[in-house]
Amino acid sequence: YPAQVQGDGAENSIAEGIEYFNSRDDIDLIITGRGGGSLEDLWCFNTEIAVRAVSDSEIPVISAVGHEIDTTLTDFAADLRAATPSAAAELTVWSKNEFLENIKDNVNQQTYLLENMVEDARDYLNSFMERPVFARPLEIIYRKQQYLDNLSRILISNGKNSFDKLKNRLSLAVSKLDALSPLKILARGYSVTRKIPGNVVIKSFEQINSGDTIETILTDGRIISQVRDRKKD
Repeated sequence: YPAQVQGDGAENSIAEGIEYFNSRDDIDLIITGRGGGSLEDLWCFNTEIAVRAVSDSEIPVISAVGHEIDTTLTDFAADLRAATPSAAAELTVWSKNEFLENIKDNVNQQTYLLENMVEDARDYLNSFMERPVFARPLEIIYRKQQYLDNLSRILISNGKNSFDKLKNRLSLAVSKLDALSPLKILARGYSVTRKIPGNVVIKSFEQINSGDTIETILTDGRIISQVRDRKKD
């Protein structure tokens, strides 16, 4: 864009050029630049109009004003500052060989990383496949079956022993109860006498008076009697 870069009205010319390029859709980059000069010669790049135009640009801007020692406000508003206009051109356009070399390096790096990932995944999978559950699955089942069989035998053995112990304890308790049973005593010729009514067992001479009704329990029946007399030892 044939912008004026020095003198009165130069800042407007610079701003118009930036606005013009922003109005097109085929522009990738804008370079605002000129050769070296005095501070007065470069002053248009310090004006508010030029600085705002650079800052408001939707398209990236490289500021390349003067020589390396020269600095203007548009340098700070731009996306990138170049020391000289020729340096801006070098920053803008890559060397094709360098670009292809970078791509090659990136591809090689990605290939290396992917190969390592695949190798790690292969090793991880092999470590899993070498585990007994995958290498010899039936052996795991047989071990579990044997373990269950052992538990079953222990359970049956312990259950039988416990049952036998309880059965013996029960038999002993029954024998003791049978020996102490009143029926056993009655079978040996003894009897139990109770006072009627009330069914109070008579243990003492003092509990009976003449005329009382009593019940005598034998091993094979009962006798109801009435007391006619009583005698004390």
